[in-house]
Amino acid sequence: MYLTQCLHRGARSHPEAIATIDGDRIRTWRAWHADIARFGGALRALGVQDGDRVAMLSRNSADFVDYIFGTIWAGGAINPVNVRWTPREIAYSLSNCATRVLFVDPAFVGKLDEIRSLAPGLEHVLIVGSDEWQEWLASATPVEDAGRSGDDLAAVMYTGGTTGFPKGVMLSHRNLVSAALGVIACPEGRTSDSFIHTAPLFHVGALAGLLMAAICGSTSIFVPAFEPLAVLAEIEKRRATEIFLVPTMMRMLIDHPEFSRFDLSSLRRIRYGASPIDLALMDRLLSLFPSMQFSQAYGMTELGPTATS
Repeated sequence: MYLTQCLHRGARSHPEAIATIDGDRIRTWRAWHADIARFGGALRALGVQDGDRVAMLSRNSADFVDYIFGTIWAGGAINPVNVRWTPREIAYSLSNCATRVLFVDPAFVGKLDEIRSLAPGLEHVLIVGSDEWQEWLASATPVEDAGRSGDDLAAVMYTGGTTGFPKGVMLSHRNLVSAALGVIACPEGRTSDSFIHTAPLFHVGALAGLLMAAICGSTSIFVPAFEPLAVLAEIEKRRATEIFLVPTMMRMLIDHPEFSRFDLSSLRRIRYGASPIDLALMDRLLSLFPSMQFSQAYGMTELGPTATS
């Protein structure tokens, strides 16, 4: 089992279908495959070797997705950073698993000086979208997939405990792929035509949704962060068929004063998790979406993440 298998299959079996949508940036599976090969080459040019940890501090975007799959393609392991952490917590996670490379969304540059002072092991820091970033990618030579798989390390996902600093959970290719396939194999488990990703991709639940969509060949649509009006508008604009939300997000959507003006008829399934859903909220959702399929998942970071669906 290996995480980049879905990219190879997509580029072969449906190369001209839409793979990712991030605002005006729309890519086919063929184009996405080529971008990942180039991203992997750019990482190799930085000296990233098999098993090296690469981090990203960013909101959801096509660049974040390229970081995930590009790092795996290059043979590295992702260490996505929780954007809600303090610089001290971020630096701890970087040092704790010996991360050498960090990519930073411009929105979080203000944290960078303190992070660098507290994480001296960082060798390369690039600001996403900067001139340096653009040149780094443009000058890269695409490389072949490193082909790491099975029990090889794919990700170090940090999870909060009851005390102290976050704990790093080491997840292999087999962990992540088998968890995704387990949900896909459930009745009605496959993702549908297009999956809108609103939960932060630094979280293992959102990463699981991304992997499922990629394995099933669905179009992945990204919004930078959960903001009810932006999510409602994107569902209508892209005619999205599937979304992952936590119950609090569902309540925020249907309570928004402009909820009723959006056409959400394309949605066929809402996947949810992270907390139980109360009956009053579910009753409201069923009345608003009488033909909607609801799918609840339970899991934890250490399980890669899904245990039941």
